[in-house]
Amino acid sequence: MQQMPSPSSWDFADTPWDLLWQCKSVKAKWTNASEIDCIMSTLLGIWSAYIMPFICGLSLVGTAFFMIVVLLTKNLVSRQFIYMFCLFASNAATSLLFGWFWIFPAKGLPFATEGRVYLFTFYASPTACSVHRFAYSLTSTLSCNVLLVASVDRLLSVYFPMEFSNIPKRYGWYVFLITALVSLFSLIPVAGLIMWTSVGDKIICWFPQPYQYMEYYHTLISNGGVIQPLAILVINVIFFARIRKHAQQQGRLEVLSVQAKQSMQACMTLLIFSLIFVICALPQNIAYICAYTISRANPQMTAQIRLAYNVADLFWNLYFIRDVIYLIFMFRLTGICRWFAQLLRGKNHRRPFVISGTFWGQDQMTIVQ
Repeated sequence: MQQMPSPSSWDFADTPWDLLWQCKSVKAKWTNASEIDCIMSTLLGIWSAYIMPFICGLSLVGTAFFMIVVLLTKNLVSRQFIYMFCLFASNAATSLLFGWFWIFPAKGLPFATEGRVYLFTFYASPTACSVHRFAYSLTSTLSCNVLLVASVDRLLSVYFPMEFSNIPKRYGWYVFLITALVSLFSLIPVAGLIMWTSVGDKIICWFPQPYQYMEYYHTLISNGGVIQPLAILVINVIFFARIRKHAQQQGRLEVLSVQAKQSMQACMTLLIFSLIFVICALPQNIAYICAYTISRANPQMTAQIRLAYNVADLFWNLYFIRDVIYLIFMFRLTGICRWFAQLLRGKNHRRPFVISGTFWGQDQMTIVQ
């Protein structure tokens, strides 16, 4: 049996054996072997090789289906649906750029093939390093910012219904364009500074030593983000408090109108969404910060650095699961699933059907023929 090459002989920080050597060292009873590292690497390897492709594939199919629904039902499009359209498109792009172009070929394939098959786009060339890092950073930042904008729009529509509820739908596209430009300009330093750089005796696709503070800037606004999830949580709590106060003014909760109950349900669902967003984002970024700090303080602590990155990558998979959950709730609570069932019945058997925008904080109802 051919001996597995050592990670120490590899020029780059990421190797095809990152998820294999921990358990190999445990079996060999090395003094620095760790059962925790073995468990974490095995969990990440199994997930990246066998589960993540299914999750990301489901997310891409669901996103494509949602986009088709929006394009086919022209009257359905409200500002909130425009935001969701752009959000799901950004999430799908992130799944493709980071899930399919990094997690699967750099983590899943090497784990499934014992390190024989792999692809590291970050290390294909210095240009590929910069472009790929910038691309997925942009799409993940954009999705965070779009969800934040949607939350602000919904809150303003509740507090100032006369001013904001009747704004033309096309302004949703204008707002998205501004959000995309803000996201782009906020990440221009990332595009210019990320490159091949040395950490110890390894090459890594990241910020060089003089700009290490950019690691924390990148963590705060990109990937799962920190600033946006916390802001979204605060906004949704305020939104929920406002709707609840309005509902109580109408009378006891037991005798609320159907519309008020739908609004309360929407608030609770969106509040849960924001909590899920924070739960997925904060641990991931804490793990990244730990990895950055350890690698700068003591690059020789490779096991600890790798464990922190493995934890962060596991939370990336929660990021992908979150996208699928969003799509399921979106289809279920807006009635899109029932609309699709009607569509499959054919034109001769189709009945008029109502798709609701109440879930997104708007009272728009669209009749689909």
